[in-house]
Amino acid sequence: MLHTQSTMTTPAHILYPQPPSVAMRLGLPPIAGVVIYTVIRIVADSNNYGFIDFTRPLWLFALECGWTISSVFIIHEMTIWLRLWLYKREFESSTATVTISQSAYLWKEIRWIFIGTLVIGNALGLPFTAMTDDGLSFFDGFVNNLVTIVFLTAYLLATRGRDYVRLLNQSELELERYKHDITSARLQALRNQINPHFLFNSLNTLSSLVHRDANAADDFIQELAKVYRYVLEHAERDLVPLRTELTFAESYIFLLHMRFKEGLRITINIDEALEDFFVPPMTLQILIENAVKHNIVSPKEPLTIEISSDVQGFLLVENNLQERSEKDTSSSVGLANITARYEFLAQKPLEIVRSADSFLVKIPLLGEEL
Repeated sequence: MLHTQSTMTTPAHILYPQPPSVAMRLGLPPIAGVVIYTVIRIVADSNNYGFIDFTRPLWLFALECGWTISSVFIIHEMTIWLRLWLYKREFESSTATVTISQSAYLWKEIRWIFIGTLVIGNALGLPFTAMTDDGLSFFDGFVNNLVTIVFLTAYLLATRGRDYVRLLNQSELELERYKHDITSARLQALRNQINPHFLFNSLNTLSSLVHRDANAADDFIQELAKVYRYVLEHAERDLVPLRTELTFAESYIFLLHMRFKEGLRITINIDEALEDFFVPPMTLQILIENAVKHNIVSPKEPLTIEISSDVQGFLLVENNLQERSEKDTSSSVGLANITARYEFLAQKPLEIVRSADSFLVKIPLLGEEL
């Protein structure tokens, strides 16, 4: 059975970008401006002066620092406005829930804040650099943008880092839920594929008996009802105990013996300790049917199928190989169906061993918890 971690939606108001207090809005820009300006001056002057060129006029330091603080203030106010605007555009009410598509506004927030900051940083920083340094070089532009990106990244991590981590976790949970939904849908499609396929082949068998032996056909109908009851009762289950599957297989084998008589010989030898393990429902029926469909079944050339287990905990279904010249293309559905179900349920492949005179399928037995 599939067991998936339940997911919880995050209330949208938790991610609401709360505007900072008045003290933060007025106090942060001067502090950040002084730090940014100091870094810029160190980077700009270190090549020629080793540190900061203190021979420059004091009024020029004050002018540059003031301009930097003003720029930071403008950028800070812009980020607050962008956050609120993007949030209100994405969410109609505070009771909305965050999904992968809805919470994409956080990624939009990052993109627009970076774009807006770089535009404003260049609009305010580069012309001022040209005025104060008597020219504008490539190095000035590089420093301006590098410092802007570094401090903006630090700012976003400090103010919204927790929300971005929460979004990432939420997205992973949503992705797992979508994967589970897709897997469930595919498994349901596989189960729906089995039922009409099984009924079609059973009706073919019944049709052959009706014209030969009415009493045998009546017995066949009664046993078919029991067999198909199993199909209906277990159609929605991912796994069934091997013990239950063996009981069903014996009923199905009885139906086949009514048709093929001595032409079909099936033996079952399973370690009882393994009967509490699980397999997808109708696994044995499909493999037996697969052998019958592909091979000659006659009293002169009896088809022998052996169902057993090995010490590694595998269920073995082996038949002698005496292939028919005209193969039934529909029989390929069965083996592919089991393979696909095992891939979805347990990521464990079947092992198929083919030799000149035998065909062996090794089926992993599964625990209840996958």
